[in-house]
Amino acid sequence: MKLSPRRREDPELNLTSLIDVVLLLVIFFMVSTTFVEEGRLRVELPTASEEPVTAIQDPIVITITAQGSYRVNEQALVNNSSETLTAALRKVAGGGVAISEATAASLLASARGGDLPPHSLLSDREFEVFRLLAGGRTPTEIAEQLHLSVKTVSTHKAHLQRKLGLTSTAALVRYALEHDLL
Repeated sequence: MKLSPRRREDPELNLTSLIDVVLLLVIFFMVSTTFVEEGRLRVELPTASEEPVTAIQDPIVITITAQGSYRVNEQALVNNSSETLTAALRKVAGGGVAISEATAASLLASARGGDLPPHSLLSDREFEVFRLLAGGRTPTEIAEQLHLSVKTVSTHKAHLQRKLGLTSTAALVRYALEHDLL
């Protein structure tokens, strides 16, 4: 047996694990530190009322077409003024219905007790196509303006000609002039 004393080696210090500990401490202090300067953006969140909601209201959909005209719940407005839009929104929010010029004309005529003119039977889209056709636009131009296909515009034209009893675009223009629709 050989019993010789072992040589003493210097201890080895591994710094890799100490770096991990230091980084964890830095992150901890960064997260737990409070900053003296408060944010400049002030956010006020709404508070809930104590009353339970009894009915879910239908959403109000506002559409702005490429030409800048407004529609409220897919109903065209009489004109594009901000007052008309505000009035339509208030009416719809209060449970009413915002109606287009064509619908308003037909309701007014029926309230007066008179016979309805044939153009009051047109849908809003047909009336819109009718006014554009009578104004001298071609079906291709109307299709581009209303974001429809030319075939759809032609179908609307055929329907409105049938409803009005007219056979040509010239007759459409004459009808529009006679009834002050332009």
